[in-house]
Amino acid sequence: MALDLSEGQALLQQTFSDVLDKESPPDRVRNAEPLGCDQSLWDRLVAMGVGEHGGSRGSSRRRCQCLGSRVARRR
Repeated sequence: MALDLSEGQALLQQTFSDVLDKESPPDRVRNAEPLGCDQSLWDRLVAMGVGEHGGSRGSSRRRCQCLGSRVARRR
């Protein structure tokens, strides 16, 4: 079973990382905690096709794993 990312998955992962690096500094995350999420950041991620309330827009398990690994590295 091949576990390497496809070119498209790697690009999506890098783009997601870049957005998180720019738009999700620790102070912004702390300020959003009482609200549950930063709505403007969430809206931007949805526009990228990451997901939407109630499910995901065509996200495969692999895509979610790619993006989840980026979030986990930020902790």
